[in-house]
Amino acid sequence: MLYARCPGDCTKCPHRNLPIVYRIRSRRRGDSLGVNLYPGRKVCSFDCVYCFRGPTAVKTLHPVDLGYPAPRDLEKALELALGDSADVRSIDFSGNGEPTLHPRLAELARVARAVAASHGVSASFGVFTNSSTFGEHRILEALQLFDHVEAKLDTADPAKFRALNRPVAGLELERVVEGLRRSRKAYGGALAVQVMLVDSGPLSNAPPRTRALWQTS
Repeated sequence: MLYARCPGDCTKCPHRNLPIVYRIRSRRRGDSLGVNLYPGRKVCSFDCVYCFRGPTAVKTLHPVDLGYPAPRDLEKALELALGDSADVRSIDFSGNGEPTLHPRLAELARVARAVAASHGVSASFGVFTNSSTFGEHRILEALQLFDHVEAKLDTADPAKFRALNRPVAGLELERVVEGLRRSRKAYGGALAVQVMLVDSGPLSNAPPRTRALWQTS
């Protein structure tokens, strides 16, 4: 499937593992198009305990290209989506797993920008990432094609990092934090740190004061 509208409930969505492009209304990013570089299979360097996408099928830190979508597939999907409605505030690379693991991320970002420009859409381009690949030069270069980077960092505690995010073997929290430092220096757009607050006994990453604020917000 190339394109689908998001019904609003991710946990029950029949298309959640299928479309390349999906329309969604985001609290942070407004009327958005999501771009899924791993339709049908979750590829990630994490296997987070809370991920609604389910278990990670391919758990790795190495680039993975499943052969689909090719640039032409993404172009066709975006043409369908923008033909459905050009009222789009943001186009965000996210979807199943970790988009920065895709070896053609930069090429696909350029394709998306070209299609949006051909439709006269001046959307903000973003990528939602778990920050695990930020130490790589190719990723720091690819990030320059995006206006907004939403980077995950759930905890600064190595033990909780392993328990909550369940990273691929060999990936330590120190590497993630250092990658975030490097990206902050090299990246010229808006960098936001995303934290999933979890309150489940020993897995809690929300101290009492933070938890109280969270529960009353």
